[in-house]
Amino acid sequence: MLDYILKSSACLLVLLLFYKLILERENMHQLKRFYLLLATVLGFTIPFITITTYVEPTYTLGTFQPPLLEPVFYPETTQPTEQNTNFWPTLLWSIYGIGVVLFLVKFIVNLTKLIAKIKTNPKLKSKNIINVLINNLEIPHTFLSYIFLNKTKFENNQIPEEVLLHEHTHATQKHSLDILFIELLQIAFWFNPIIYFLKKDIKLNHEYLADQAVLQQGTQINTYQHLLLAFSSTHGGNELTNAINYSSIKKRLTVMKTQTSSTKKWIKTLVVLPLLAILIFGFSKKEEVVKEVTPLITENNYENNYENKLSQFFVTIEKNENSITLKCENGCKWSKLLLDTNTNRSYTFTDYGFSEGKTLETDQFAFTIKPNESGVFLNGLKGTAWLELSFSLYENQVRAIDQFGVTNLTRSSIEEKNKKTIAMKAVDNVLFIGNKKSSIDTYVDDLNEITKNWTLKDFELTTFDLKTENCSKEFLDKLNELHKKTDYFLTTVIGSKSLVEKSKLKAKVTKQDENKGASEEQMQEYRNFINEYKSTNVVYSEKHKRAVIIYDQLMTDKQRASVDKYPSNLIPDSNLSKTQPKQPTSSEFESWKNEKEFAIWLDGKPIPNSNLNKLSANDIMHYTGSFIHNNARSDRFPQPYQYSLYTKKGFENTYQKANVNQYKKASEAYTNAIQNFLKGSQEDNSELKILKAQADKIYNTFTKEELKENNILQTPPLPAQKKAFNNWVKVENILEQSSQDTKGVTKEELKEYNTLAKHINSQISESEYPIVKHKDAVRVKYLYNKMSKEQKESAEAFPDFSKLPPPPPPAPDPNVKTGFITINNSTHYYVTQNGNTKYYNRYGQETNKEGTIINDTQVDGDKVIPGQKITKVYKDNKVVSEFNKNWDQDVPPPPPPPKSPLDHIIDMAKKGAAFYYEGKSISSDEAIALLKKNNELNISTQQTDSKQAKVYITKAPVSIKN
Repeated sequence: MLDYILKSSACLLVLLLFYKLILERENMHQLKRFYLLLATVLGFTIPFITITTYVEPTYTLGTFQPPLLEPVFYPETTQPTEQNTNFWPTLLWSIYGIGVVLFLVKFIVNLTKLIAKIKTNPKLKSKNIINVLINNLEIPHTFLSYIFLNKTKFENNQIPEEVLLHEHTHATQKHSLDILFIELLQIAFWFNPIIYFLKKDIKLNHEYLADQAVLQQGTQINTYQHLLLAFSSTHGGNELTNAINYSSIKKRLTVMKTQTSSTKKWIKTLVVLPLLAILIFGFSKKEEVVKEVTPLITENNYENNYENKLSQFFVTIEKNENSITLKCENGCKWSKLLLDTNTNRSYTFTDYGFSEGKTLETDQFAFTIKPNESGVFLNGLKGTAWLELSFSLYENQVRAIDQFGVTNLTRSSIEEKNKKTIAMKAVDNVLFIGNKKSSIDTYVDDLNEITKNWTLKDFELTTFDLKTENCSKEFLDKLNELHKKTDYFLTTVIGSKSLVEKSKLKAKVTKQDENKGASEEQMQEYRNFINEYKSTNVVYSEKHKRAVIIYDQLMTDKQRASVDKYPSNLIPDSNLSKTQPKQPTSSEFESWKNEKEFAIWLDGKPIPNSNLNKLSANDIMHYTGSFIHNNARSDRFPQPYQYSLYTKKGFENTYQKANVNQYKKASEAYTNAIQNFLKGSQEDNSELKILKAQADKIYNTFTKEELKENNILQTPPLPAQKKAFNNWVKVENILEQSSQDTKGVTKEELKEYNTLAKHINSQISESEYPIVKHKDAVRVKYLYNKMSKEQKESAEAFPDFSKLPPPPPPAPDPNVKTGFITINNSTHYYVTQNGNTKYYNRYGQETNKEGTIINDTQVDGDKVIPGQKITKVYKDNKVVSEFNKNWDQDVPPPPPPPKSPLDHIIDMAKKGAAFYYEGKSISSDEAIALLKKNNELNISTQQTDSKQAKVYITKAPVSIKN
């Protein structure tokens, strides 16, 4: 306690001195008010801050020794001893308690006097301010929204307007709240003298604010100063009020004339930040925590280790309609068991299966499970680190448990949990496997002893971690040779690499991959995401979204092969805008007023239950709620039920406009990134690809009506990236490089292209129903993209594939039946496949036989019938069901962009053309230099009988004389 008092006092003193020396006399009173209040709060809270430092554990190689038990000796007789009683704590606490009582009584008396004065005197309300007219000749003063004025002077208009404006400022800016706050702190910390200085400065700053408000209304400083001097008599009023004559008039007169520039305000404000950092670091608690480490897999005797007494198992629990399915994927002799949820009884399970409530010595683990309406309740009996578990479990939901409790491991990650590492260390040619000393002579036998009972799966999931220090090359070479004789090497494929090589393997990026696929920064981002998930089993939504795009859309096949795929199905895609409103009944609404049972949120903010008295059930457009188990409740919200209510406006912002708001945010981020990209070198657009993919994914969820209603436009196309080049290059090198870069296709490939393109063009132009083979179309596109600019100009025109009719739909699957059915007076579309029937309503949402919506997300059109893409289903020229269009139209390749003037000049130079500038003959190098200097020159190219093209360059319109 003494340590806290000293630290908090020191913090308050430093912050107060900073205010006195740096801020007090500056004309920045609103900022000073905020600083004084914040300084008071921080002074008392900084000592509670804990800075945690994680340190690496230290290891000592050696043999395990159990702790020695020290003998306990009991004396034959026990002699009573006299103990001196320390009365100082009792005395000090008594003094403190008396002080608290006295200051509390003083506070209550002052507050009671003000309340009595308000009740017993006439009041005159003006907007939000209430003037209390009193008979005593007191100086005007303010408390909350009440201004106390002399009745006679007020009625005779003898109180200056400046005084009334001064007190009005105190009331409107709520200065009384600051005073009440510091008065309450003074009750608890009455012994701390710094509190009194802070209280004085807070009240004085209130006067600065009121003075400033009066002067901003046009009052002359000299006039107002004389007015203050007229009210400078000693004020003996209530301590909870603000009065115009409070504190030093001289200091207030000085501050009135002070002008503080904006630059000075910013500098002094920023100085506060390093000061707070120093205080937090200097007066907060320091705590060192040793990082958790994975135990080494070695041959050892850890019988006394607690974790090794736990049986390793992994069980998934899935709730069905009338039963619960348990599947054991590790540590059990059984694989699947079913529980009947209608019996309302407990079941006992062991690693051997169902038990009659008894456990045997041979059981590795045992627990009981009892289903209830909202989930399950479990008791650990043997081989578990937990005694009780309870969690919610909804229909078709899967949860998982292991020996340590509830886990979010999925079925696919069970192997990740079972991965093993054999830790080895070689120091000065001395070898250790785990913490057991080995040697070159016994290495093979020692490693084989560890792996003698392993299965093939154990070998596949095991890696080596070898650390070497001061070892000779001969020692390591010998170790590698011996490793090839171990069972581990002979069993696994990875054993083909040497032990030392495997301990130093690192991913490399070749020059060929540098400009292809995901960038190295994005690959590192993806690897960090995977490593974080493996170590914590926690997935953050934004990181997960970026990882999916990097893996699916940016990586090459080679890059994907070098990393693990992201965890899927952990964060389901949700379209909040499709949520149907659900209004409460009157009885439900009334039940939510019970503050012991329900914690309530309104439009995303927690509210007291009593606030519902101001509303009715008709004011609530939508609600959601859930039951909270004991182990998930907090001190702030201890209620067993939590409900979120939404008004019409809240439902629109949270649900109906959710996708629109998300798309605007994603589109704005992409547009801003494009602007920054165009201002830079434009050499890497990989980050733009991620931002565009995020925006386009949201855009594809909108219907045509939503696009039109909200004026939503698709994001602009991705700008192309440029290759870095050196501006200082000779013209000859440009021509030579251009010639090398545009070799294009071979003569045989050009001939093949002309033949195919000519045939396809004739089919498109001459046949009413043109037939083009798919492989021919693919081949033509490939050859055209490979051709140089010169080859494209002289070759057959590229076919216009947009004129081809769409491919015929696939033949109907005989196992699929479709039709229409009327449910609740509404026509539904149904699809039956392999005996399973699905029903769809007008908005493409899946329903059951009764018409109840199963999933409020619009079904994708390519998932309704396998092999078909459906957007709308009609009956009698009316739309029965409309599905989400989640595919893109086949768009023909865009025409090649027009050549720039400089590119045209370079092309003509390679063809040996003659160049003229303003009628004078010039060389090709000079022509290129002219266009590089001014690309707005006019160019005209003429072909003469001599077969040598002539290129005329001029500033004026081109004129050719024969």
